Amino acid sequence: GEGGEGVEAAAGEEELRKPDLGRALLLYRRALRLGHWRAPLALAQFHDPGTVVTPPSHAQSSYFRSHKNCFLAATYYHEFTRQRSEWGDCAAVAAAALKTRNDPHLALRNFAVLASQGSGG
Repeated sequence: GEGGEGVEAAAGEEELRKPDLGRALLLYRRALRLGHWRAPLALAQFHDPGTVVTPPSHAQSSYFRSHKNCFLAATYYHEFTRQRSEWGDCAAVAAAALKTRNDPHLALRNFAVLASQGSGG
């Protein structure tokens, strides 16, 4: 009856709250392909054996450990750092376009690039 449905609903909600590391990894990889600026950092931390992250359950701990990989972590950290270091150049070009060249269109294009990458400037 009604009591059983409430128990089932509560169990379903509990299941939704459990982290799914495999799904998270898949979504971050997809975000990386789509160019989201935080994806390389999240993937680096996921693969970094030196990052202390407690797996959410014993069942997922072996899955989590099996994806630790120094090379992948270093590759993603490098990508994240490379992207972030380019933002300063883009901001400098935009500022110079306004200040010295009086080119608002060039400035707008560069600020739009920064905004699309997630940088606040």
